[in-house]
Amino acid sequence: MRKSIGFIFGYLTLNFFLYFSILSSLIFIEIEQKNQIASVSTQLVRENFLFTDFRTVKKDLAKITGENFSAVEAFDNTGAKIIDFSNEKTPFTIKIKKYIWSDSQHLHHKGTINYYFEIANLFGIALKPFLISLLFSLPLFLFFVRYTRNRETEKIEHEKSKALNKISLQISHDIRSPIATLHQILQASDNMNASDKKLFYEALLRIDNIADSHLKIRQKGIYEEKKIFNLRDLIKQISCEKNTEFKDLTIEIKMDNILIECSYFDLARIVSNLINNSYEAMISNKKICISAFQKSDETYLYIEDFGHGIPPAILQSIGKKEITNKKNGNGLGLMHAVEVLKSWNSRLEIIKTNDSGTIIEIVFPSTPSKNFLLDNDELVCLTWTTKAQRKNIQLEYSLEPNDFWEKIKAATQDSNFYIDSDLGGDLKGEVIAQKLYDLGFKNIYLTTGYEKENFNHMPFIKSVMSKAPPF
Repeated sequence: MRKSIGFIFGYLTLNFFLYFSILSSLIFIEIEQKNQIASVSTQLVRENFLFTDFRTVKKDLAKITGENFSAVEAFDNTGAKIIDFSNEKTPFTIKIKKYIWSDSQHLHHKGTINYYFEIANLFGIALKPFLISLLFSLPLFLFFVRYTRNRETEKIEHEKSKALNKISLQISHDIRSPIATLHQILQASDNMNASDKKLFYEALLRIDNIADSHLKIRQKGIYEEKKIFNLRDLIKQISCEKNTEFKDLTIEIKMDNILIECSYFDLARIVSNLINNSYEAMISNKKICISAFQKSDETYLYIEDFGHGIPPAILQSIGKKEITNKKNGNGLGLMHAVEVLKSWNSRLEIIKTNDSGTIIEIVFPSTPSKNFLLDNDELVCLTWTTKAQRKNIQLEYSLEPNDFWEKIKAATQDSNFYIDSDLGGDLKGEVIAQKLYDLGFKNIYLTTGYEKENFNHMPFIKSVMSKAPPF
């Protein structure tokens, strides 16, 4: 606030300095012009003045007075006033005094003529460029004030962020010791059943990973690598943790096996925080529905609660700054989610929020398949697909070439292609393999029951393998 007042004072001072500079220039020019006119006028009446023809002098001065001066006074060498065209003088009246000499050496003084003119009108003339300057510089000044305020705000936020990072870095470091202790206690425990032990281990693993990834990010800028995994498995794991943490919470999961590619532990953290937010927004009937499906080239994940919704003030700030609607919250949940999802080319949107609940939508780009199978045997395709799902491996299969060529449009150079040698009729898999090779793909495998020696003359085939899935 103090800086803003200083800027305003400086801005007004600068503009008033400009105004008085313009005014001073106008006054100086006006005095110069009037001085020249007075000199010429004095020279014109000098001869008549010396011959004491004051009637003619008065007539000539009257003409000049009306056009250039507000008043004229003439005095003889004794100081007696002989001509007086005077008006009321003001604080803005300027006087120019001219002497009449009888000789060129200015030794014999014969009289004096005083010329008066007003400069009050110059204040108004100087005001026009001042107002124009003020008008055009005001937007620039306001922009500068906003820019300065934003920089100050950013500086404060940066300092807060540095302090928060320092604290979180220390926490991430210190938390690892008690985690190790809990691991030892868990290993020595004989009273815990297998499912609870598994859940406990998974929770500890996630805490340890959060601390580890946070240390790597803060110290070296290293982020966890993306990998392909089953979204349903992640949601089920987080759901089990939350049901243990919140005894009065019901989580309903509606989704099939869907493979996505991102950081497993980062997404687990995001989903965990969003569930926490939903739980704290509900007073009764604490139920959360989590669903997912694939459409076109995207995967949609929905988290729905039945709480009181998100206040408009917080809704407008989501993803822009650290916010919180909780008494002891730190506001990092939604901000972290938006930032991390953006780094995966994904997005978070709140598609509904009111007093009956909130629905959050997370959209992931579909994971491009790394493996493509072309085989006209449905049983073979089913076997490969089942095995791939168990291994969390992305696989696209096709029973005929047209569908195969359509699906490999999303293939990358490191994709793997498994092609049956005998595709039915006269169509051979080797022909398809040759076309793939010509397109620049290298990982081309021929699946067949024939001996490998039968295909040694085909350098575009990387390897010949059986009909069994290689993974």
